[in-house]
Amino acid sequence: MLLGTFPNFQSGDPDGALAAYDIVIARADARDAEAAVMALINGEVLGFDGRFAPTATQLARAIREALERRVDAESAERRRLPPPIEERDEPTPEQKARVKALMQQAASTLGADFEGKEREAQRMAMLRRTNEHFDRQTLSFETYNSADDDAHDMGQMGAA
Repeated sequence: MLLGTFPNFQSGDPDGALAAYDIVIARADARDAEAAVMALINGEVLGFDGRFAPTATQLARAIREALERRVDAESAERRRLPPPIEERDEPTPEQKARVKALMQQAASTLGADFEGKEREAQRMAMLRRTNEHFDRQTLSFETYNSADDDAHDMGQMGAA
């Protein structure tokens, strides 16, 4: 009935057109095919002249556009949802043993440098030597007032 309203089907081969439509729709998801047909009927498909029945290629293009719109909408919806909680497998005993050995090695290597009173004594001795070095190097700074210094004329005396 719908195809009978188009002028090219009144004198054409509606069975051939329906067979071509059937081939196109058979490969499509029902949601996308329905959305595409509604877009064609409502004149929402770019490049489609609503005075004539769509070709199978135009129908396929409309279905593809409907599919892309649906996938984009589903993708956007998934991005709005929080990520799913991943179910993680329990580590195997070998993995646990390997991690434990690595942690013990790291603890012994890192902890060895900072353990004991001897290390603290070495650190304090180094700080003391550093302070003594800079104490010897410090210069005594005295305040200087050019008004009190007659030996250094800043140009005022010569002008008088």
